[in-house]
Amino acid sequence: MDDLLKSVNDNATVICIQKDLTTLLSKDGFRLTKWSSLSRNVLAEIQEKEKASRFIDLDFDDLPIERLLCLKWNTETDCQLRFSVS
Repeated sequence: MDDLLKSVNDNATVICIQKDLTTLLSKDGFRLTKWSSLSRNVLAEIQEKEKASRFIDLDFDDLPIERLLCLKWNTETDCQLRFSVS
């Protein structure tokens, strides 16, 4: 599996899913990384080394734009999925 998108209604559920999946899959040698969220509270619960790497961005007030499934996801607004063509 490359990327996983999951939508839930509250932060507690997200944190529980993240911890449960990490624990369960680590038992068979899988290390889940590149976690991201549109919630700063959820991000605060995830170890720094397990979070998605960030692009260098000098706008510290906005959450970053993440790449997933060949799309770009604006984690601040959670309403933009865009293609990037070079």
